[in-house]
Amino acid sequence: MDKWVIIVDDDTTVLNTAGRVLSAEGMRVVALKSGTFFLDYIMEHGEPDLLLLDIRMPHMDGFETLQQLRSADADGAGAHNTDGLAMQLPTEECATHSALTDAPVE
Repeated sequence: MDKWVIIVDDDTTVLNTAGRVLSAEGMRVVALKSGTFFLDYIMEHGEPDLLLLDIRMPHMDGFETLQQLRSADADGAGAHNTDGLAMQLPTEECATHSALTDAPVE
C-alpha cells in the first residue's frame, strides 16, 4: 500500500511542488490550504502516514493546528497515529518553540 501524506500550506506553489515530488515517489498525496481544513479532513478520512505542516499560515498557524490535533488526542476524540511531522521555520524559532519538542520525526 502506498504511503499517505497530507501537506498543509497556504502557498499553492508549495502544495503543487511538494505534491508532484511526493507523488512521483509513489506516495498518495492530499494537499490542504489550512489547518482548519486539515482538522476537518482527518475527522472524516482518518490520519495520514506523514503530515507536512506549514508553520506560518493565516487564521490558524501550524502550531495551533498541532495543538488542536494533540488536544483531540488527549480528549480521546481520535487516535492520532501519524508517524511524523515536518515543520519548517528558522532555526532560532525552532529552539524556542515548545510545540516541536516532542513531535516525532522520521
